[in-house]
Amino acid sequence: MRKLTITLILIIFSLMLSAELVDKIVAKVGTDIILLSDLQKELAQMQRAGYLDENTDPRMVLYLDENTDPRMVLEEMVNQKLIIQKAKDLKLTVNEDEIKSMAENYLKKIKAQYPSPAAFSTDLKNSKVTESDLLQFYKDMLTEQ
Repeated sequence: MRKLTITLILIIFSLMLSAELVDKIVAKVGTDIILLSDLQKELAQMQRAGYLDENTDPRMVLYLDENTDPRMVLEEMVNQKLIIQKAKDLKLTVNEDEIKSMAENYLKKIKAQYPSPAAFSTDLKNSKVTESDLLQFYKDMLTEQ
């Protein structure tokens, strides 16, 4: 029994030593946190929307040029969290059906800007985004707004 306990302790200890950093907290806003991966995701979305140079790698947050300072993006994310927390404190709610309808309409308008549905699909594929991901992004954005 003692050998088993020692073996288990050694296995757990070795697993702890081999653990790798998965993510990092870059900001805490009240009870919410903003992870480095959240900031990288926001920067990637800005890149896909054309706000950042296509050659900018969102994973290289610390190495962005002065025109795309990640601290400014992070500051905006913190401000959004503060507004959302205040809205929750005030018990403000959104109409989910209305949000869904607005997001679907926005997606239709985006699709209409493409010469064909195939061109839209190709652009989504190149951006590594699905149509449902894009719709969810619009829903989240509208809900937060």
